[in-house]
Amino acid sequence: MTQAVHYAHDGTYLIGFGTVGGAVFPDGALIELGYPPGWPLTSCPSPRHRWNIKTCTWDEEPISTEEAWAQVRYKRDQLIAATDWRIFAAAEAGAPLAKEWQAYRQALRDVTTQKDPAAVVWPVAPHE
Repeated sequence: MTQAVHYAHDGTYLIGFGTVGGAVFPDGALIELGYPPGWPLTSCPSPRHRWNIKTCTWDEEPISTEEAWAQVRYKRDQLIAATDWRIFAAAEAGAPLAKEWQAYRQALRDVTTQKDPAAVVWPVAPHE
């Protein structure tokens, strides 16, 4: 004998699913018989997404301002690191780093002075 499948939700988002005897759902969860709406679910795009049982789509959870700035700093650090070789090449040649590359690197360091991490204007690297 197989047990019936149930799913739990909070009114909007899927919390989990399984057999009632084999699943532990949080207090206050609404439990429904059957599979969640939209079954079978498509692959979850990221850990930040939750299945919306009303729209049958993955909704991305908003991130905090602190997390958004951390993402900006991470991208900024990657872009700066990608230009480090120019400093080493200039030093080996006994020449200063070209002014346009100095300005670009400084503009990257300055992106965190912008007001909104969701609307950062990224500087454009100089042409080769």
